[in-house]
Amino acid sequence: MATLLQQRTVTDRVTDWWQQVTFSQFDPTLGILQGFGFGLDVTIASGIFFESLEAAPSSVMASVDGRADLYGPTGNWLASTATLASGSADLAADDGVSDQAGASGATLRLADSGASVASYGAGVGTAGSFVGSGTVDLTVAESARLHLNGPANFEVSAYTTGSATVSLEYQYDLASAGNSYTATSGSESSSSGAVISLVYTPFLSPAFTTAPQTFSFADRTTGWHDHASVARFDPAFGHLQSVNLTLSADIVAGIGVQNDLTVPASIATTQTSTVALGSLLSVAPTVSDNMWLAAGEIRSDQGLTQTAATSATLTDPAGLAAFTGHGAFDLPVSSIGTASLDGPGTMYARLLAESGATVSVSYTYVPAPASWTAGAGGQWSGAGNWAVASVPAAADDVSITLGGNYTVTLDTDQTVHSLLLDAPGATLVLGANLHAIGDITVNAGRLVFAGGSLWANQIAISSNATIGTDTGDITLLPATEVVTAGGSPGGSSSIALHDLLPPPRLGGGGSLGLLEAAPLVPPRGATEHLPAAAADGADFWDLGWR
Repeated sequence: MATLLQQRTVTDRVTDWWQQVTFSQFDPTLGILQGFGFGLDVTIASGIFFESLEAAPSSVMASVDGRADLYGPTGNWLASTATLASGSADLAADDGVSDQAGASGATLRLADSGASVASYGAGVGTAGSFVGSGTVDLTVAESARLHLNGPANFEVSAYTTGSATVSLEYQYDLASAGNSYTATSGSESSSSGAVISLVYTPFLSPAFTTAPQTFSFADRTTGWHDHASVARFDPAFGHLQSVNLTLSADIVAGIGVQNDLTVPASIATTQTSTVALGSLLSVAPTVSDNMWLAAGEIRSDQGLTQTAATSATLTDPAGLAAFTGHGAFDLPVSSIGTASLDGPGTMYARLLAESGATVSVSYTYVPAPASWTAGAGGQWSGAGNWAVASVPAAADDVSITLGGNYTVTLDTDQTVHSLLLDAPGATLVLGANLHAIGDITVNAGRLVFAGGSLWANQIAISSNATIGTDTGDITLLPATEVVTAGGSPGGSSSIALHDLLPPPRLGGGGSLGLLEAAPLVPPRGATEHLPAAAADGADFWDLGWR
């Protein structure tokens, strides 16, 4: 069998292009045509100039998919060839200069070649177009698509060219032969599935949940790192059962693009901000955009927004321990931006994205046995108002730490081991006498003397507490005493009024006593101790039993 080979070259040019190539027909005087052979060799080359506008270091991965198709004289498809060129670069944070250079810029030079051959028998329907003494026209079309994965904020300019070589081979001999043409086809199938996990967390009763601590982080360029300073759960409140975390985040993005081709093209983008609370929780709001641009068209889409939220409940011992104690726990919050772009091989694009977040933390706990649990308030002597449904006794450490606004009224004389008042919305009204064998600590809330007295080893009142009236003055109603005795005559004792500014005044006709000349600790910022003879007829005494 003899062969006759012809080749035509399409010189390098900007994709996406199509070009007719002309071949000589098969001269029937040479013999009997048995078949055709087609060859298609393609080369693409891309220059991608990238600038990261992200606030944190990132990386970019780029690929250019090329495809060339060969069509017969009647538009029938004959052969195709695919190419794929890829590369990547690591980028520093935005340096403030959009020059596609420096540590935050990168230039990627990508190239690839591909080849394919196809054979057909002389019995195909279009064979007649190839036989004669003239010419036959074939058409070759080449296109390229750019795919980018990188930070959510970037600027890119890309330029892609392609060339092709088309071959036509006639296969013939002088003998008669049968013609054959075989086409094969296949099919694909796919399936997908999902696994749903159900987690059951036991819930102990009775349990209470604190008011949430909420932290907001304003929108800013993705790639930021921050933290939420979360007040830990005070174990004096009871037994911590779970830490409840809620995270919501948003992305606000925009894109500007230009199709630098001489033919229309589509451009698709996605931008994502992955916001995380350390390794505990994350959420990833995503926006996408699809455009169809005419040749040379410039377009800008702004204000692309999306929000997403999620929550988690921590019950593992390590997680509970991290959030338990005094002081604050710094919970890291971060945003990482990513984006992808799919467009023509020759184009310009600028993508920008900002993200923000809101974090909420609350605690679910089982109150300590001698904890107040009546959110509507009530009488101290009401057994149902306490966690163990019994009035605290002399051996109990009492805590009033429940959230909300309520009033606890001491309606009968009581003796306890210690008292902690640490609830901003709580008011403890002393209508009777309260004796603490240990200490009385008032960290937050309101302490009102209404004819009763406080006796304790030490009484400590912080700047977050209100005593007597909202002005901060200590108003002692007639027959009211605030006394520390050190447990017995001659013992060491003190009354501390911590961080009360301006310093409180003593008045109202009652008395503030320190037995056995124990010290009165003045407020921070006061220039002298409270006077021995106070205003409004009140009495301060510090010598001996009264």
